[in-house]
Amino acid sequence: MNRLCRFAARLYPSWWRQRYATEFEALLDEMKPGWREVLDVIHGALTMQMQTLGTIPVVCALAGAIVGGIIAMRTPEIFASSATILLKRDVANVSPVTPQELHVSLDKALGASNGKKEATLVTMVRWDSAQTTLKLTYLDRNPGQAQRVAEQLTAAIATPNREGTISTEVLAAPGLPTSPIKPDYPMNVASGGGVGLVAGCVVLLLGWRRRPARTR
Repeated sequence: MNRLCRFAARLYPSWWRQRYATEFEALLDEMKPGWREVLDVIHGALTMQMQTLGTIPVVCALAGAIVGGIIAMRTPEIFASSATILLKRDVANVSPVTPQELHVSLDKALGASNGKKEATLVTMVRWDSAQTTLKLTYLDRNPGQAQRVAEQLTAAIATPNREGTISTEVLAAPGLPTSPIKPDYPMNVASGGGVGLVAGCVVLLLGWRRRPARTR
């Protein structure tokens, strides 16, 4: 059992082993430990590790939540200008407009308007064999720029194509946005806290077996 006790003593923090290892070895030489003593040594080591390292995940989670909040506060205001467009079939046995075809038209319009592809959102509201209804949104820090690019993209989609087999109707034209899209502060804080918690748990697991030496 002496060997098991010595092995269990390695679970203590390094600063404890440096200070009390000699006394612990002398104590083992004077006694014949049993299973109860081995379990007591393991329990004491785990308790001390939790006391010295257990706050790390909490601190990391709080730090992550703060960072997430700061990022949300520093996120620039974004304005969105949207249009709703209806595309109908004019000829029988002609398939509806596909997303791939829309992307081709949008890419050409983006190049002409100096718009950004990552700031363009296209949502299919309805898509079947008879007609396609989509919502086009463009995001920009400048509300006027958001509306201007959205108008050009809408015009590009609404231009007659496919040899006149598709007719288009703009159900809602792009308007000038007046209110910015605000960051989701709770989600940013929660996400930052979650990332911090995971990082803290990783640090805790790594530090469980190896910590920098500490003196008292």
